[in-house]
Amino acid sequence: MDRVNFTVNGKQFTGAEVSVDTTLTEYIRRCADLRGTKYMCLEGGCGACIVNVRARSASGERPTFSVNTCLVAVLSCEGWDITTIEGIGNRQNGYNIIQTRLNNYFGSQCGYCSPGFVMSMYSLIQGSEHHLSEEQIEKSFGSNLCRCTGYRPILEAFKSFAVDPDPKILRKIKDIEDIDNLICPKSGVKCGGTCGNNDQDWCLINAHVMDKEEPVPKKISLSDGRIWFRVNNIKAIFESLDQVNGYSNYMLVAGNTSKGAYPIKFYPKVLVDISGVAELRSHYLDVNLVLGANTTITDTIHLFDELSKTNADFWYLEVLRKHLEEVAHIPVRNIGTLAGNLILKHEHPDFQSDIFLLFSCVGAIVTLVDRTMTQTELSLPEFLTANIVGRVMTQIKLPPLSRHHDVVTYKIPAKEQNAHAEVNGAFLFKFDPKSHKVLKASIVYGGIKPTFTHAYNTEKFLIGRNLFTNDTLQGALHCLDKEVDPNFNPPEPKPHFRKKVALGLFYKAVIKLCPREILSPKYVSGATTAYEDRPPVSRSYQEYDTSRPDYPITQPLLKKEGLIQCAGEAKYADDIPRISDEVFASFVVSTIARGEIQSIDYADVLKIERVIAVYTSKDIPGVNSIVRGDFQLLFENEELFASDKIYFYNQPVALVVAETQVIADKAACLVTVKYKNISKKPIIFTIQDAIDAPPLENRLITYEGITPSDRGVNVQRIIKGSFYSPRQYHHMMELHSTVTCPVDNGYEIDCSTQWMDVTQAAIAQLLNIPNSLVRVRTRRCGGAFGCKIARNMFAACGTALVAYKLNRPCRIAMRMQDIMRITGKRPDSRLDYEVGVDGNGQIQYLDGTFYVNDGMSRNENENSYATDSMKNCYNPDRWKVDSFGPITDAPTNCFMRAPGGFEGIAAIEHVMEHIAKEIKRDPIEVRFNNYRVDDNQLPEIVPEFLKKSDFTKRLEYIKEFNAKNRWKKRGLRLNNMAFPTQYLGNYGALVSIYHGDGSVAVNIGGIEIGQGINTRIAQVAASELKVPVEKVAVLSAYDFATPNNFSTASSITTECCALSVIRCCQQLNARLAPFRALMPDATWEQVVFEADLRGVLLQANYETSPNDPRLQNYSIFGVAATEVEIDVLTGTKYIVRADIFEDAGRTINPALDVGQASIISKDFPITIPSPSISIMTSGLA
Repeated sequence: MDRVNFTVNGKQFTGAEVSVDTTLTEYIRRCADLRGTKYMCLEGGCGACIVNVRARSASGERPTFSVNTCLVAVLSCEGWDITTIEGIGNRQNGYNIIQTRLNNYFGSQCGYCSPGFVMSMYSLIQGSEHHLSEEQIEKSFGSNLCRCTGYRPILEAFKSFAVDPDPKILRKIKDIEDIDNLICPKSGVKCGGTCGNNDQDWCLINAHVMDKEEPVPKKISLSDGRIWFRVNNIKAIFESLDQVNGYSNYMLVAGNTSKGAYPIKFYPKVLVDISGVAELRSHYLDVNLVLGANTTITDTIHLFDELSKTNADFWYLEVLRKHLEEVAHIPVRNIGTLAGNLILKHEHPDFQSDIFLLFSCVGAIVTLVDRTMTQTELSLPEFLTANIVGRVMTQIKLPPLSRHHDVVTYKIPAKEQNAHAEVNGAFLFKFDPKSHKVLKASIVYGGIKPTFTHAYNTEKFLIGRNLFTNDTLQGALHCLDKEVDPNFNPPEPKPHFRKKVALGLFYKAVIKLCPREILSPKYVSGATTAYEDRPPVSRSYQEYDTSRPDYPITQPLLKKEGLIQCAGEAKYADDIPRISDEVFASFVVSTIARGEIQSIDYADVLKIERVIAVYTSKDIPGVNSIVRGDFQLLFENEELFASDKIYFYNQPVALVVAETQVIADKAACLVTVKYKNISKKPIIFTIQDAIDAPPLENRLITYEGITPSDRGVNVQRIIKGSFYSPRQYHHMMELHSTVTCPVDNGYEIDCSTQWMDVTQAAIAQLLNIPNSLVRVRTRRCGGAFGCKIARNMFAACGTALVAYKLNRPCRIAMRMQDIMRITGKRPDSRLDYEVGVDGNGQIQYLDGTFYVNDGMSRNENENSYATDSMKNCYNPDRWKVDSFGPITDAPTNCFMRAPGGFEGIAAIEHVMEHIAKEIKRDPIEVRFNNYRVDDNQLPEIVPEFLKKSDFTKRLEYIKEFNAKNRWKKRGLRLNNMAFPTQYLGNYGALVSIYHGDGSVAVNIGGIEIGQGINTRIAQVAASELKVPVEKVAVLSAYDFATPNNFSTASSITTECCALSVIRCCQQLNARLAPFRALMPDATWEQVVFEADLRGVLLQANYETSPNDPRLQNYSIFGVAATEVEIDVLTGTKYIVRADIFEDAGRTINPALDVGQASIISKDFPITIPSPSISIMTSGLA
């Protein structure tokens, strides 16, 4: 029987007994048991799953490249040599320089994304035939997401491998690594630390390995009843389909990257792998450039680069090449094909295909072949409406264009890299060289509506006209305004926006082509988008205070787990190896927003092979809730499964259990739920909906607000407004993951959670068993951001119920899509305000109403935090703010990064800006006029910050820039912060000293979520015990070692755990003091050994409490300034520069604190790596 054969890290594997759904991710993790390769989105968008591949190309070479394993069916891996993160470096064989470099630059925080970044960099260098520049490196990571670092340290680490690295980056390397005399073992010259030390390591020279063997045709019967063919010529495609009469239900497979854009839940019965058909990946020149339809996007880019430089008739391919580099990202482009992209456009006309846009604009022709080998040639608009069943796209022909033509293209995505176009446009004009009259025009748009491709009427209008006259321009825009009619297509931007962008792109193209002698200078910059204006290489620097006499406190030590995170050796909840007899589960969710359950029918689901059970609320032995409503931050129980009433769309109603996650996910879609008493009233989803709801529904819950103690009388201006902050998904890299195992008469739970205590208590409540029989362990979280305070409990309680019912281990790693459906987000908020001010902007009174959307329950409500944070650094004596929590028909919203703090501070900062605008005063002056007197260091910090950031000079430059540019504008704004830190809950520590060698083990109730708590705790313990940091190990959090602990949240966990560790060490030091006095010359190890011999307990515990009067709440002060450039015509923007200054007090580890400041800069409001970021911390407190 045929099988697919490939290697992983040099070991031969045979893909036997797999289904079509078995991805390379699944195979590597579950079958090869290599858990260093991570996953998150399963759509090819996050980069956590990237590995390196060496495979046969059309020319017979075996190039090396990166792929997203989540998009690759393991059946497509025939002949591949796959290298995972474990294969390039590990603890046993030594680490790869990329792994160590990323760690040395503090480029790993939670660590979940780190293996993917390392493998992207490894593949980039392995697949490169030349030394890489900083620019090439920086633009090569659109494939990878990091939710912790803000990207700064990752880019710095990787740019250190460039041939032209910034001297500051090189100095950093010299501080950590000895590279001054490092010689490349292959080239024999100095390489600045950019080459490996042996032939197995990565290098900058690609070895051209030839594969002379032709791909072998195969027919593979799959475990799910489907048939997989692998063919090596076009005729064999049809022969395969003829064999099984498969024309009615088949799919041709090459890169399969389309599943990232349009997920495939159920595959057809017959699949034909055409990636081995060489003639579909070749190219040649006759009059036209003839591309094999299966040419990958990466190969197309390389070909276009070469031909545009060597063939004058195809000069325009350089324009197309640049645009193609904006399509998806490198791993997708490496296996995604031209035909695959165009077929996706055919099947989904609303797909914003850049390839269709470009090829249609230049007049490309596609060739289709049927089973009789009859060829049909179609233009791309014709192709969209053609019947292609039983036909194969074999070629794409691109015509030659003389230099009398001009081609301009644009792509306007929501973010700069790895995003589809909200609107894209391509413009081709052929000009009369003497008169500038248009002889031919091709105007193509994407993102308008499924049926729109060419602006045919505008094309006709332009023929015979001089494009560069105002009459022609206005006439063309008038035609476009009538012709471009976008549809309403959520979640895409609204039609009026897309229409304005479409017209703006045409205008941009005209500016770009217009002779400079007739173009006003202030219009010139309108030819480009803000993305194009961004400098290709970003720069950053950091400053912080440290005190050597206090080391290891204030010492910028590397993160203890950093290297194993970069090597993929750090274990997360779902990295636990396969457990005998384990099962998987997936939630069934409601398809209505409000109503009642009439019945749940899963009889047919239980007949599916390898489906084991389906559980509903009736199967719960205890309380049907994912939380304990009497715990801190929680107000009421929340059902695991809807027992009767449905409160929101996508509410869980059942749980399907199966032998694999894929089967469970599919089967969950097949459970039939019938409803009754479905509400006909409008759904209450937004804050305004709740405000407008009938009072009897009690949709507005009142919370404590701000009560004024004074009211000013010098009111010279009354200003009214509203500030709205939208919902935000947490987007943690590690999903909600839990593994629950029945052990003895209880259960052991490995859970990715920020709050072990509520996890333990809720599971015990659900199963109606004592808390002591539920033991929760959390090694670390691969990102949490508040979502794992309580929202992780769906997975935790679900696995516990299954383990209880079946007495088998259960594993759930909720899919990102399910998390987005079932769990809440950062709540949206709205402040409606009226403020009276004097001539200096000082507030005389403020009347406000603050709404923070709760969702369907009050749990994790943020109102009190938001209202308190709204005071910020200002005097609130004249403020009256009412606070409400709207109850809506949506999942319970939950804490997220600075919960309430972000909403409150952002709201009042908006008010300050509004005041300054209305009275035409400097916003900084307005802030100073409203500062509180007590507990405020900002009057001291802000002037220093303004000086260091050259704020005033930059404002003057911006005024000049804006005056000279009509279509580009810049702005520079300052925000300041007094973040209110409050002590909540208990935090414990257990410190143990081992008498054998004096080493120290610490358990704490805080969870390592990327903030570096374990490293800081080791520094604190080492400092107190006067031992080297290397002697201290901080172990996984375990609830029996530190029970009853509060959540890792609210920016207090590290310091509370540190205080507990200090108290523990003080106890131990007191017990050891007599022995130190008796043995003044003894080593630490000798003192500890002697104390143990005398029966001294070498273990101590302590727990902090918010009731401790010594713990006083305080404020954290910070200032940030962000300079932004926007393109008026498209709305694109880029951050020119961002400066952050934070008073971090006496920091335990300033290098880690800088990383935390980078997190803040990434989410509030910086969302992309900026060309210049400075982060300064100060020890003023």
